[in-house]
Amino acid sequence: MEKKSRYSLIVIILLTIDTLALSNFTGPMAKEIAAALSVAESSIGDIEALFLLVGAFSSLVWAMIGDKFSRKKLLFLATLIWSVFSLLSALAEDYLSLLLFQMGVAVGFGGVIPLTYSLTLDLIDAEKRGRTLGFLIAANVIGSGFGLILAGELIESFSFSIPFIVISILGFVATIQIFFMYEPGRGEKDVLYEKIDDDSLGMSFKINIKDLKEIFKKKSNVWLLVMYFVLFVGVSPTTYFFVSMLRTDHGFLPGTASIFMVVIYISQLFGAPFHGNRGDKKYQADDKGRIKVIISCLLIGPIFYIIGYALNFTSDNILMIVVFLLILSIGSFFISGIDPLAAATLGDLNPPKVRATIYSLSMVAQTVGRAVGIIICGALLIAFGGTYQPGFIVMGVIFLIGVIFIIPLLKTLNLDLKSIKSKSKDKAPKPVIKKETEKSDKPMKDMKNKKIEKDAEKSD
Repeated sequence: MEKKSRYSLIVIILLTIDTLALSNFTGPMAKEIAAALSVAESSIGDIEALFLLVGAFSSLVWAMIGDKFSRKKLLFLATLIWSVFSLLSALAEDYLSLLLFQMGVAVGFGGVIPLTYSLTLDLIDAEKRGRTLGFLIAANVIGSGFGLILAGELIESFSFSIPFIVISILGFVATIQIFFMYEPGRGEKDVLYEKIDDDSLGMSFKINIKDLKEIFKKKSNVWLLVMYFVLFVGVSPTTYFFVSMLRTDHGFLPGTASIFMVVIYISQLFGAPFHGNRGDKKYQADDKGRIKVIISCLLIGPIFYIIGYALNFTSDNILMIVVFLLILSIGSFFISGIDPLAAATLGDLNPPKVRATIYSLSMVAQTVGRAVGIIICGALLIAFGGTYQPGFIVMGVIFLIGVIFIIPLLKTLNLDLKSIKSKSKDKAPKPVIKKETEKSDKPMKDMKNKKIEKDAEKSD
């Protein structure tokens, strides 16, 4: 990998960490924010649900302009937006102002994910995408963990304003780093699609109905989007409410609960690259290799989650705490392999000009799933008398059901990839040997004609 591409990838990973910290930011501070603004704690969960929905749908707008304009400039703008509104969130004095400022953060947040995925695919060779996206997913994990620690630790000693100020400063630093990064050409590393010249993009890359038809015409795209929705309905509430669950059900302090969450996340730092690399190797021998790895992860990971959340223990039972963390870490290790391999598959299925759109659609599926999951988990919390455990077990079962929606790809993936390869061959430029030959032969013919004329004159 070239030095400029390596720097760009590092910037993307660091930006991903900063941005994903926003996704679980209010969870550990929910009680304190609610008390400071004189509202019910459930109202802070409503802000998070709206945050996710606004971020999801704004990502589609970013994708529309992202497939037409410079992705680097748009990434700079999106990061600047969430940084400014994070700083404003620190100044919120009532519920309405915090809600509005967090919606501003969500708009910027919605642009970062699809744009970074699109740029990453054009920085990395096709056969190495699973592993690289594994590192990007690991950055997602680090970011979420960082947000939990930052909010959980600081809220024990400071007001909720301080965590927002810290995250906004990191965002401003990221905007400076983006300014110096290299932006690759669209489709620069692709072998299934014809090369694309950024100078000739023009209006042809404006998102329209034809682009959406192209995406949804492939059944594999549809199944992957449905899978994303179901998985995030199941897994996201257990992440967002994890600290609250340990505080309410087991009696831990917010800082300790946040650290436990990070301990579990650490397994994903190894799991995402490991499964991404494993999927890449299987993909080289079999187009369905990545899908088979996803299925294995989906069959194993959620089961460990269900077992872990079914355990009953108190904050002074060291042995059960260790068992709890170990079981959830194993489940987390397998779950981390799903996203990078699914993202790599979406990259193979869709041409460069609509990739920002398909990744925005996947983000919509994920974030709507998260919002729905948070609402369901909140309802289950009320239904079971303020105890999180039953709801977490139900969420684990929903997560496990997600495997049903990835199995169809064992049949549809090859068909969709074959259609791509056939179209690529049809669009391949034809050689212009004849024209070049005619041009190169013309001077020789003129010289021969002149020589014949001179010989004729001499003979006369």
